[in-house]
Amino acid sequence: MKLNTKILLPIAISMALYGTTAIAEENESDDDNDNRITVTAQKRVQRLEEVPIAMSVFPAEEIDQTGVQELRDLAGMIPNLSISQGTDFGAKILIRGVGSNTRNIAFDSRVGVYLDGVYLGQGPALNQDLVDLEQVEILRGPQGTLFGKNTVAGAINLISQKPHDELEGKFTINASNFSGLELKAAANIPLSDTVFAKIAVSSRERDGYIPNIYEESMIPTTINVVVDTDGDGIPDTPFFGLPLCDTLGGSTPAGCAAGPVGPETAPDTSKKFNNQDTTSYRAQLRFQPSDDLEINIAIDGLDSDRIPLIAVPKTETFGAGLDYNAPGRLEVAYSENGFEKREMFGANVTIDYDFGEDYSFRSITAIRNSEIDYFSDTDASVLDFLTVHYIDEYKQKTQEFQLISPDGEDFEYVVGLYLYKQDANTIRDADAGRAGFFFGIPGAAACQAFNLFVNDINGVPHCGGAFNSGSVDTTSKALFMSGSYQLDEHWKLGFGGRYSTETKDLDWRLDGTTSGAFGIGSTGPNGLQDSRKDTKFSPTVSINYALTPDVQFYAKYSTGFKSGGYNLDFITQADLDVGIEFDLEESTSYELGYKASLLENRLSLNIALFSITYDDYQVNQFFNLGFDPNTGTQLTAIRITNAAAVNTDGAEVEMKWRVNDDFTIIGSMGFLDATFDDFPGGLSELSDPADPQSPTLSVNAAGQKLPFASEFNANLAFQYYSRIDSLGADLLMRLDIAHVGEYFTQIENEKTLDLSGQHGVIFSIDLPNFGAATTIDYGFIEANTLLHGRIGLITDGAWEVYLWGRNLTDEDAYTNDTREFFGARQFVPQVPRTYGLEVIYNF
Repeated sequence: MKLNTKILLPIAISMALYGTTAIAEENESDDDNDNRITVTAQKRVQRLEEVPIAMSVFPAEEIDQTGVQELRDLAGMIPNLSISQGTDFGAKILIRGVGSNTRNIAFDSRVGVYLDGVYLGQGPALNQDLVDLEQVEILRGPQGTLFGKNTVAGAINLISQKPHDELEGKFTINASNFSGLELKAAANIPLSDTVFAKIAVSSRERDGYIPNIYEESMIPTTINVVVDTDGDGIPDTPFFGLPLCDTLGGSTPAGCAAGPVGPETAPDTSKKFNNQDTTSYRAQLRFQPSDDLEINIAIDGLDSDRIPLIAVPKTETFGAGLDYNAPGRLEVAYSENGFEKREMFGANVTIDYDFGEDYSFRSITAIRNSEIDYFSDTDASVLDFLTVHYIDEYKQKTQEFQLISPDGEDFEYVVGLYLYKQDANTIRDADAGRAGFFFGIPGAAACQAFNLFVNDINGVPHCGGAFNSGSVDTTSKALFMSGSYQLDEHWKLGFGGRYSTETKDLDWRLDGTTSGAFGIGSTGPNGLQDSRKDTKFSPTVSINYALTPDVQFYAKYSTGFKSGGYNLDFITQADLDVGIEFDLEESTSYELGYKASLLENRLSLNIALFSITYDDYQVNQFFNLGFDPNTGTQLTAIRITNAAAVNTDGAEVEMKWRVNDDFTIIGSMGFLDATFDDFPGGLSELSDPADPQSPTLSVNAAGQKLPFASEFNANLAFQYYSRIDSLGADLLMRLDIAHVGEYFTQIENEKTLDLSGQHGVIFSIDLPNFGAATTIDYGFIEANTLLHGRIGLITDGAWEVYLWGRNLTDEDAYTNDTREFFGARQFVPQVPRTYGLEVIYNF
């Protein structure tokens, strides 16, 4: 039964508020601040209760107590937050059901991630190691006024621990299953009375858990090439001038070509997919020459080299039959392992200067570089059919100036200037395989069968493919102001706005001249040059009512925008001719909230109701163009379009209750209803469902649920922290229960796929399900619940020892169903049970 959050939650909130008013009044004179949380979401230090933003705070002690290692580990612990598993190349963060896969350098994220006030950039830079952090702040809803572009869904602040005047540090060793080993070290070193330094490093290695069972025996010596153009599962008459090969009768007619069809070099099957090999560091210097001046200098970096798992195949390459080479659920049979290499570097200088009457000036100057080198076996089979190689590089410079008014005045404000420059470059190659091994048919004959041209690459004939490269230079400027005015003892008015201009300059070339039947377009040798400019004002208004200093109500109106851009992908000539530019999208949010610190600050309770509208919502999707009788293949378009409207309604509840000195309960719930209000052309359907070769029609996707938008998610944690005098130590025990409700992964909102309705080229000497109607689960993820646990001792001396586990019950769940370019259906599995022993030495 679907919960009607618009009706039930206001009633629940009213009951909760009525019951806690008397308790809150008792807290009015309480001065115990030990358990109060401060945040910097509004560019100044404030109590969490005072900030009219729905936000979650993950302080350093909870990072330690839960053992999370990277940003994606927070998924499931924060209401209405989802972070994709799998590759960092396609990293996707969703807040309140909305996010984006930054598939190309001209397609921006919807969630901004910031480190000490510095924007980290595009998708490859999002999944950060949580090393030496003071806290993580997750801000839900548009944050356009203070954070600017590309925060239409929210923002995440990573705040590092600053150097201070005490000599201290710690070493950590963490050993786990899958041959995992993590080493961390951090040291704070006061160099003088006014100069302090801090350095932290981390190294993490772990074997993968998805084996590649590729064997040479899987490569057929005689290949059967059959074509099913009408989708009935029965081979058609001879096609492409090749003899029909009888896959069902077991015979091989004369003329079926023989020869190897595998890779030039066999993959290293001793290595498993989804391993980890990451090194990260952060070094800081803090100068405090006077009480009025502070200068913080920091550098950070990350290097990662892994074998990423895009997904595990459910079907063969063209989506027309079951995957037959790797029938096991958590195994693959690929001719290439692939790789994903990620490098990031950042440096920033922050200057804080206090001058007359407690006004302060802040300057944040930063550079950030990130590069990802990604190679994948896209055909997902033992054949050398298609690989892709992407190299994306981002170099950015930012400068921000802030003028901050004194704290405690009736009128408080922050005004600022923000400057941003990013140079992004891309090189992408899709290689259709070596001609002599393509489908086992000798030389150019195989290429010509698919209307592919033969290219000579390093002396080896290849069957062509597609190539694109280019650059996008982005320049952004913004003026912003955020302020509040204390109307009286209870009421405070908040207001602000940001005026932004952004220019994107494009220089890009697409070469699909050898793509043949796959229909990739070409810009010509001179490429495509273009420039676009977005100008936007993003206002916000809020009203706060303080029942007491510890109990606050708020209502808020806020806005944001996501930059427009270009579809720099392997697109069709028709889409290229129409134009690859897409418009900016805008978000408008209405939010009601309640924040309270109760029971002498032992209970923190935060509730938010929201409704957000997205206009010109940008959608990146594989679009089925239907069957091409000239080539016998299904044509696919990769499109980025502006849907007319999206709406997300929901609620969030967060609670932290320190029951007594030893026992704490932490909980959260997220409710969500996220749908397309209007999306002309968002779906494609056959004009005649009984005829797979009939033309496809564009259909409005209005009413369809957004992919990956779970209607309900919840987290419940129990933590026991107590003194054991006989051991001279403190005992920590924690159990986290993370529940994610069901959701669709495709705009079609289907739960199954009938493979008998698919059509395309089928190749194998052993395809037992060919000719049989087969339905697979596809496009829908069932609800799942994960358990994480941690138990440890913290001695009076220097040592801490913990046993920990994640996904303790080894839930065998999916997190995503995907569709590849040629039609293969695949799934992304949940990370299996991991466990280990962590030892920390403090000094």
